[in-house]
Amino acid sequence: MRANSFSSLHLGALFLSFLVLSPSFASASHQVSSYSETLLAFSNGGFTLVNKCSKRVNPKFVNIACVYYPCASGQVTTATTHLYTGSQPGYLAPGAQIVKTVDDGWHGRIFDAASGNCSPLGQGCSMLEFTLDSAGITPQSYDISNIMGFTQKYQIQAISATPGTKCETVTCRSADCDCTQAYSFDNTAGTCGSATIDRPSRSCDGGPTKFKVTFCP
Repeated sequence: MRANSFSSLHLGALFLSFLVLSPSFASASHQVSSYSETLLAFSNGGFTLVNKCSKRVNPKFVNIACVYYPCASGQVTTATTHLYTGSQPGYLAPGAQIVKTVDDGWHGRIFDAASGNCSPLGQGCSMLEFTLDSAGITPQSYDISNIMGFTQKYQIQAISATPGTKCETVTCRSADCDCTQAYSFDNTAGTCGSATIDRPSRSCDGGPTKFKVTFCP
Protein backbone atom coordinates (compact mmCIF):
# COMPACT_ATOMS: atom_id res chain seq x y z
CA MET A 1 0.00 0.00 0.00
CA ARG A 2 0.94 3.56 -0.38
CA ALA A 3 3.39 5.08 2.11
CA ASN A 4 1.36 8.27 2.46
CA SER A 5 -2.03 6.66 2.97
CA PHE A 6 -3.48 6.81 6.47
CA SER A 7 -6.12 4.25 5.47
CA SER A 8 -3.57 1.70 4.37
CA LEU A 9 -0.62 -0.14 5.81
CA HIS A 10 2.13 -0.33 3.23
CA LEU A 11 4.63 2.20 4.58
CA GLY A 12 8.00 0.58 3.62
CA ALA A 13 9.88 -2.39 5.03
CA LEU A 14 10.97 -2.53 8.66
CA PHE A 15 11.23 -5.45 11.09
CA LEU A 16 12.85 -6.44 14.33
CA SER A 17 15.52 -9.18 14.17
CA PHE A 18 14.57 -12.53 15.70
CA LEU A 19 16.57 -14.75 18.05
CA VAL A 20 17.35 -18.19 16.71
CA LEU A 21 15.03 -20.59 18.53
CA SER A 22 13.70 -24.02 17.66
CA PRO A 23 10.43 -25.25 19.23
CA SER A 24 12.28 -27.95 21.17
CA PHE A 25 14.21 -25.28 23.05
CA ALA A 26 11.29 -22.89 23.55
CA SER A 27 11.10 -21.23 26.94
CA ALA A 28 8.10 -19.75 28.70
CA SER A 29 8.72 -16.43 26.97
CA HIS A 30 8.71 -18.22 23.58
CA GLN A 31 5.63 -20.34 24.12
CA VAL A 32 4.86 -22.85 21.38
CA SER A 33 1.12 -23.36 21.43
CA SER A 34 -1.88 -24.33 19.34
CA TYR A 35 -4.03 -21.67 17.72
CA SER A 36 -7.09 -22.64 19.75
CA GLU A 37 -5.28 -21.90 23.00
CA THR A 38 -4.57 -18.32 21.91
CA LEU A 39 -8.30 -17.58 21.64
CA LEU A 40 -8.96 -18.26 25.32
CA ALA A 41 -7.56 -14.97 26.58
CA PHE A 42 -8.94 -12.48 24.06
CA SER A 43 -6.78 -9.41 24.62
CA ASN A 44 -5.88 -7.29 21.61
CA GLY A 45 -2.68 -7.93 19.70
CA GLY A 46 -2.43 -11.70 20.01
CA PHE A 47 -0.54 -13.29 17.11
CA THR A 48 -0.22 -17.00 16.39
CA LEU A 49 2.49 -17.80 13.83
CA VAL A 50 2.12 -21.20 12.13
CA ASN A 51 4.74 -22.75 9.86
CA LYS A 52 3.24 -25.09 7.26
CA CYS A 53 6.29 -24.86 5.01
CA SER A 54 8.55 -27.83 4.35
CA LYS A 55 11.50 -25.91 5.79
CA ARG A 56 12.00 -23.66 8.78
CA VAL A 57 11.03 -19.99 8.72
CA ASN A 58 12.49 -17.01 10.58
CA PRO A 59 9.67 -14.52 11.25
CA LYS A 60 10.51 -11.00 12.35
CA PHE A 61 8.45 -8.18 13.88
CA VAL A 62 9.20 -4.52 13.14
CA ASN A 63 7.76 -1.23 14.33
CA ILE A 64 6.95 1.25 11.54
CA ALA A 65 4.94 3.94 13.33
CA CYS A 66 5.94 7.40 12.09
CA VAL A 67 8.81 5.88 10.07
CA TYR A 68 7.63 6.22 6.49
CA TYR A 69 5.34 9.21 6.84
CA PRO A 70 5.30 12.22 9.18
CA CYS A 71 3.00 11.74 12.13
CA ALA A 72 0.88 14.64 13.32
CA SER A 73 1.90 15.94 16.74
CA GLY A 74 -1.01 14.18 18.39
CA GLN A 75 -0.10 10.88 16.77
CA VAL A 76 3.58 10.77 17.67
CA THR A 77 2.99 10.04 21.34
CA THR A 78 0.32 7.46 20.61
CA ALA A 79 2.34 5.70 17.91
CA THR A 80 5.67 5.62 19.70
CA THR A 81 4.22 4.34 22.96
CA HIS A 82 2.70 1.27 21.28
CA LEU A 83 5.88 -0.37 20.03
CA TYR A 84 6.65 -4.06 19.93
CA THR A 85 9.35 -4.58 22.54
CA GLY A 86 9.05 -8.31 23.11
CA SER A 87 11.51 -10.99 22.13
CA GLN A 88 11.56 -12.31 18.59
CA PRO A 89 10.08 -15.76 17.85
CA GLY A 90 13.22 -17.14 16.24
CA TYR A 91 13.29 -20.02 13.75
CA LEU A 92 10.16 -22.15 13.51
CA ALA A 93 10.59 -25.70 12.27
CA PRO A 94 8.04 -27.22 9.85
CA GLY A 95 4.77 -27.74 11.69
CA ALA A 96 5.75 -25.48 14.61
CA GLN A 97 3.63 -22.69 16.05
CA ILE A 98 4.34 -19.84 18.43
CA VAL A 99 2.24 -17.19 20.17
CA LYS A 100 3.40 -13.57 20.46
CA THR A 101 1.62 -10.52 21.82
CA VAL A 102 1.98 -6.93 20.64
CA ASP A 103 0.67 -3.69 22.10
CA ASP A 104 -2.95 -2.79 21.32
CA GLY A 105 -1.84 0.24 19.28
CA TRP A 106 0.91 -1.51 17.35
CA HIS A 107 1.74 -0.40 13.81
CA GLY A 108 4.22 -2.73 12.20
CA ARG A 109 5.09 -5.66 9.98
CA ILE A 110 6.06 -9.32 9.99
CA PHE A 111 8.24 -11.04 7.40
CA ASP A 112 10.22 -14.25 6.97
CA ALA A 113 13.93 -13.40 7.00
CA ALA A 114 14.78 -16.91 5.82
CA SER A 115 12.76 -16.65 2.60
CA GLY A 116 15.01 -14.31 0.59
CA ASN A 117 17.70 -11.66 0.71
CA CYS A 118 15.75 -9.49 3.12
CA SER A 119 17.44 -6.40 4.45
CA PRO A 120 17.27 -5.66 8.19
CA LEU A 121 14.28 -3.48 7.31
CA GLY A 122 12.63 -6.19 5.23
CA GLN A 123 13.24 -4.68 1.80
CA GLY A 124 13.12 -7.18 -1.02
CA CYS A 125 10.77 -9.59 0.76
CA SER A 126 7.08 -10.31 1.05
CA MET A 127 5.66 -8.62 4.13
CA LEU A 128 2.58 -8.66 6.34
CA GLU A 129 1.44 -5.26 7.53
CA PHE A 130 -0.69 -4.44 10.56
CA THR A 131 -2.21 -1.34 12.12
CA LEU A 132 -4.07 -2.02 15.34
CA ASP A 133 -5.87 0.72 17.28
CA SER A 134 -3.54 3.54 16.19
CA ALA A 135 -4.86 7.09 16.24
CA GLY A 136 -5.72 8.52 12.83
CA ILE A 137 -5.41 5.19 10.99
CA THR A 138 -8.10 2.64 10.15
CA PRO A 139 -8.22 0.30 13.18
CA GLN A 140 -7.31 -3.38 12.97
CA SER A 141 -6.04 -3.11 9.40
CA TYR A 142 -3.87 -5.76 7.75
CA ASP A 143 -2.55 -6.79 4.35
CA ILE A 144 -0.04 -8.92 2.45
CA SER A 145 2.51 -6.93 0.46
CA ASN A 146 4.72 -8.18 -2.37
CA ILE A 147 5.52 -4.67 -3.52
CA MET A 148 9.22 -5.18 -2.94
CA GLY A 149 9.25 -8.76 -4.20
CA PHE A 150 7.53 -12.10 -3.67
CA THR A 151 9.49 -14.40 -1.36
CA GLN A 152 6.95 -16.25 0.79
CA LYS A 153 3.41 -17.66 0.76
CA TYR A 154 1.20 -16.14 3.46
CA GLN A 155 -2.25 -16.16 4.93
CA ILE A 156 -3.67 -13.73 7.51
CA GLN A 157 -6.76 -14.65 9.50
CA ALA A 158 -8.25 -12.08 11.87
CA ILE A 159 -10.73 -12.92 14.63
CA SER A 160 -12.54 -10.10 16.40
CA ALA A 161 -14.02 -10.33 19.89
CA THR A 162 -16.77 -7.91 18.83
CA PRO A 163 -20.01 -9.89 18.28
CA GLY A 164 -21.11 -9.85 14.64
CA THR A 165 -17.79 -8.59 13.32
CA LYS A 166 -16.58 -10.50 10.28
CA CYS A 167 -12.91 -10.13 9.43
CA GLU A 168 -11.87 -11.32 5.98
CA THR A 169 -8.99 -13.74 5.43
CA VAL A 170 -6.34 -12.86 2.85
CA THR A 171 -4.13 -15.49 1.18
CA CYS A 172 -1.32 -15.26 -1.35
CA ARG A 173 0.56 -18.32 -2.58
CA SER A 174 2.35 -16.92 -5.65
CA ALA A 175 3.71 -13.72 -7.18
CA ASP A 176 0.63 -13.52 -9.39
CA CYS A 177 -2.00 -14.21 -6.73
CA ASP A 178 -5.23 -12.22 -7.00
CA CYS A 179 -4.68 -8.48 -6.63
CA THR A 180 -7.41 -8.25 -4.01
CA GLN A 181 -5.45 -10.67 -1.81
CA ALA A 182 -2.03 -8.99 -1.86
CA TYR A 183 -0.20 -5.96 -3.20
CA SER A 184 1.72 -7.09 -6.27
CA PHE A 185 5.26 -6.07 -7.22
CA ASP A 186 5.65 -2.29 -7.45
CA ASN A 187 1.87 -1.82 -7.19
CA THR A 188 1.75 0.66 -4.34
CA ALA A 189 -1.78 1.87 -5.13
CA GLY A 190 -3.38 -1.57 -5.05
CA THR A 191 -6.07 -0.55 -7.53
CA CYS A 192 -6.29 -3.92 -9.31
CA GLY A 193 -7.17 -2.13 -12.53
CA SER A 194 -9.98 -0.13 -10.96
CA ALA A 195 -10.30 3.38 -9.58
CA THR A 196 -10.41 2.07 -6.01
CA ILE A 197 -7.10 2.13 -4.15
CA ASP A 198 -5.82 -0.29 -1.49
CA ARG A 199 -8.04 -3.17 -2.54
CA PRO A 200 -5.78 -5.80 -0.91
CA SER A 201 -6.14 -4.10 2.48
CA ARG A 202 -8.61 -5.41 5.06
CA SER A 203 -9.78 -4.08 8.41
CA CYS A 204 -11.97 -5.09 11.34
CA ASP A 205 -13.95 -2.86 13.67
CA GLY A 206 -11.95 -1.31 16.48
CA GLY A 207 -11.70 -3.60 19.47
CA PRO A 208 -9.83 -6.73 20.58
CA THR A 209 -8.62 -8.70 17.57
CA LYS A 210 -6.39 -11.74 17.29
CA PHE A 211 -4.45 -12.77 14.21
CA LYS A 212 -3.28 -16.10 12.84
CA VAL A 213 -0.38 -15.84 10.39
CA THR A 214 0.32 -18.94 8.35
CA PHE A 215 3.51 -19.47 6.37
CA CYS A 216 2.87 -21.64 3.25
CA PRO A 217 -0.91 -21.96 3.74
